[in-house]
Amino acid sequence: MRYGKREITAADAAAVLAVGERHAEALLKDRLIAGRQLRSGTWLTSRAAVERYRATAQRGRGRALSTATAWGMLWELSGLQPTWLSASTLARVRQQIAAQSAEGIVQATSGRTRAHYYAPSPMSPDVSWEDLIRTGRPAARHLGVRVNRAYNYAAGYVRDGSSVAFASRHLFVEDYDGMNVLFDNTLPISYSAPSMPDAVVAVDLTLTGGVYERERGIAIIARLQNAWRAARGRS
Repeated sequence: MRYGKREITAADAAAVLAVGERHAEALLKDRLIAGRQLRSGTWLTSRAAVERYRATAQRGRGRALSTATAWGMLWELSGLQPTWLSASTLARVRQQIAAQSAEGIVQATSGRTRAHYYAPSPMSPDVSWEDLIRTGRPAARHLGVRVNRAYNYAAGYVRDGSSVAFASRHLFVEDYDGMNVLFDNTLPISYSAPSMPDAVVAVDLTLTGGVYERERGIAIIARLQNAWRAARGRS
């Protein structure tokens, strides 16, 4: 992996986020900020990775949702039935969709999974899309997001097995600035469609992309939210 001068330390990340160095190290250890750890124990990351976290970090009490509820919110926002939620939980989810901002929805649902970043090795075979439920950049073209057709990026949830096994099978090299993103599959149900629902795609785009992707992801959530409100006669 070649990082060069673009790497920063956990102390640098802490300064950007205005938190303690131990807090920043914990965020790196928990993969909330993408980075790598040297044999010495020192954590390294990049400013881009820190900015990704800062743009979507859950701040304040009461914003974080449980994994199942977060998935349910995105299912509901996509016009699907989150059948795993109780009637009372679904009612609360609908109240939150009606009241929250698009940014708030992204923040509230961002903790339901973890993203792992990889770069393909020169010997890497073509990605087998059948093994992934597409999301993020590769699944966002129909939502009006520009995608560079020259690159076959992988961004998805592994259907069976772990993301680590998938990365090993495809000879991916761990690289926290890599363009291939594998998400831990924490869905509470089986899902056979080739791509995630639109709200999931939009949030994942926001979580893993740069400034353009974040802006587009939030705009898509706002559009879905407005359509959801209109369908229910809410302003």
